[in-house]
Amino acid sequence: MSPQHQGAIENASYRLVSAANPVSSGKVILIYCTGLGPVTVPQVDGVAASGSALASTTFPVTATIGGVAATVGFAGLVAPGEYQFNIVVPSVPSGDNLVVLKVNGVSTQPNAYLAVQ
Repeated sequence: MSPQHQGAIENASYRLVSAANPVSSGKVILIYCTGLGPVTVPQVDGVAASGSALASTTFPVTATIGGVAATVGFAGLVAPGEYQFNIVVPSVPSGDNLVVLKVNGVSTQPNAYLAVQ
């Protein structure tokens, strides 16, 4: 299957995950996105998120990879308007696996594919 959306997904070494650089099950990935809603630390428009206080999402978040529930270690702001999910890749088949992020029970769009080895 050829991924429709590669997504802004990095491994724990901040290298883009792709077919040429897949990730293994059990490893942490970082997914960058927008529009996850309010966070625990009040933000000022146009000002970078604090490096000392994590601005986690206030709505519950979940993730699945290849239809398998994944552990979300963090979801919150890392820059103005830019959110980050830190996710542990569950045991899934090798190849392109659909990543579905949900915020407050609503799936984010578009979904992305993750290259797993």
